[in-house]
Amino acid sequence: MSFTPALIDPEQLPRRDIQTDEPRNPAWAEPMEYEMSRLLDRKLVQIFPDLSATVRCRSTTCRVEMVIPPDSSTKVVGFLTLAVPLGQRMRPSSDRRDAATVDLALEVDLAKTPTLDDWRRYGADARGSRQAQIEALIKAEKEGTPWFPDR
Repeated sequence: MSFTPALIDPEQLPRRDIQTDEPRNPAWAEPMEYEMSRLLDRKLVQIFPDLSATVRCRSTTCRVEMVIPPDSSTKVVGFLTLAVPLGQRMRPSSDRRDAATVDLALEVDLAKTPTLDDWRRYGADARGSRQAQIEALIKAEKEGTPWFPDR
C-alpha cells in the first residue's frame, strides 16, 4: 500500500460560518435567484425529473430548498456538489417533514464570486473540469448503476 500526501487549502474547506442572516440586496439577489434557478432546473431534470428547487438570495449568500424523498438526500447533495457547482462553499441541511419527504436546504456562500459574471465563470470552469465525471454519473444513473454511496 502506498501513501500519497494531499495538499489541503484551508480556504477551500467547508466552514460552518456561512452568514445566513445578512440583509437582502434585491439588485444582486433577484438576478442571482433567476440564474441559479434556471441552472438547477436544467441540471436536476437530467437525473431527478420530479425535483424542483426554490432559490432565495440575500447579499452574498443563497439558500436552495427542495422537498425530496428521504432515501435520495445523499444522492441529490452528491449530484449537486459534483455536477451543479453552485458556489465554492455549500452547507447542506435537512429536516424530516414526514415519512415520505425531507426538506433539503443548501446554504451557498457566494462571497468569492460577488457578481453574476463571476458566478457564471466559476460554474462553467468547475463543470468543465468535471465534464467526464458528470457524464459518467448521469449515464450510471440512467442505467441504474450505483454512482454515489448511499451512506
